[in-house]
Amino acid sequence: MQLSLPLDYDPRDRGRLNTLQNILASVSDELRQQAPIAQEIVNFTANQFSTILLQNTPLELKQADYSSQELLSPYKFEILDLIKQNTRPSKGVFETVVDLINNIEDIDNLAQPLQGAELIGIDESIVETPLPTSNLTFLKSIAFRMYRLSNGKPLEAVGPILSELRMQKSEDAAFDNENKLLGYIRNNFIAYVSALTALAWGRPPFVVLHGPLVRTIGGFSHLIFDYETARDLLNIDLADAGEFNLPQGKTTGVPKGDAETAQNLPFNPNEVLSGEKNIHQFNSFCLKKCQRQCETAKAFSQDAVPAAQARVTDKMIKNRKYPGFCLYFWVLRSLVDLCRLSKATTVASAVEDISAATEATRLILPSLLTIAKARQQIENDLKNALSSLAIKYPKQLHQRRDLYQMAKRTVKQLRLSDSNIYFFLGTCRRSVYCSRTNIPISY
Repeated sequence: MQLSLPLDYDPRDRGRLNTLQNILASVSDELRQQAPIAQEIVNFTANQFSTILLQNTPLELKQADYSSQELLSPYKFEILDLIKQNTRPSKGVFETVVDLINNIEDIDNLAQPLQGAELIGIDESIVETPLPTSNLTFLKSIAFRMYRLSNGKPLEAVGPILSELRMQKSEDAAFDNENKLLGYIRNNFIAYVSALTALAWGRPPFVVLHGPLVRTIGGFSHLIFDYETARDLLNIDLADAGEFNLPQGKTTGVPKGDAETAQNLPFNPNEVLSGEKNIHQFNSFCLKKCQRQCETAKAFSQDAVPAAQARVTDKMIKNRKYPGFCLYFWVLRSLVDLCRLSKATTVASAVEDISAATEATRLILPSLLTIAKARQQIENDLKNALSSLAIKYPKQLHQRRDLYQMAKRTVKQLRLSDSNIYFFLGTCRRSVYCSRTNIPISY
């Protein structure tokens, strides 16, 4: 089978060559045997989708419930260009990294969040030791911190550190998933504590998490933990926390809470280290903010549902189980609210392998299909592929939930990965440019 590929690229642009190879590799064997369909998918991924997206951005991200006026995000999806107009080489490849940096638009403004900030990197490690009848796993989350004093002297420290040793006592496939979910929660907790204490020291924190900021944890939604595990997960012992100290005296940089944060992780740096205090706050959130919705939804086993009572008690805290799903989003909520109120906190994430990631496309494509003209273009561009997969997009407003299901199938069946699609945003039209090396998007 011969395909006509968009191969007009500079030989130095290895990124474009690799992306074209990835697009071909991602087409399923069944569809690859049908040349017209495979050609459609390649053209759509490399050219047409980018054009359609650029024509319809900024884009509102809409909910599947058509009757709701609330958007998935208060921010529209946007494509931002960091390169100065009329300075990009004809083939889009700069000779050196220095040339690229020198041609970034308003680089001083872009670097502003880093000025005077404490740089904090969050990483984790999982070390497993197989035993004859069990398995030992050592889990650790750690913050690497850097700050430059007013006299120019650099400060570097490693901490806080939060670690745990877990033993698998019998054959259980859930053990690995439990460790992963505990790691996700622990990383967000370390990020919160690190950012909060940086603010207390009077330093605006710039936090970078290793891994996605928002994880896909639907597969872990059934996991629950006992009281001791949940408490230790949100507890930091200063004696074992590495090069980490709390500021003494006034902490003027820490924001004051509001009505939305009354049941979040504490804003007091001394209190947030206490697992007992944090678990009390979580239970308070369950009763007062969430109002025990898990009971109505029958989402968890009964022992993971908080007792129906007016206030949190020690007996309630110690007798119940804790859904990892809820703990994860509660800690993430606390981190988001800290950023919202402090206005000086930046939290980002770095992922080394996004070759198969589809998170952005699964958010964007459904909302794009609600625009009649965009939907018609996509239907025309993927006519053969959609027909072969029996995918048909409903057109009525009240059918939006069905439309979103078809969008989900499209992403899955055609394997429309983020890295393949968004790489070509800068090359689909010469009148609109986007950075090829790293396309910044907000959604």
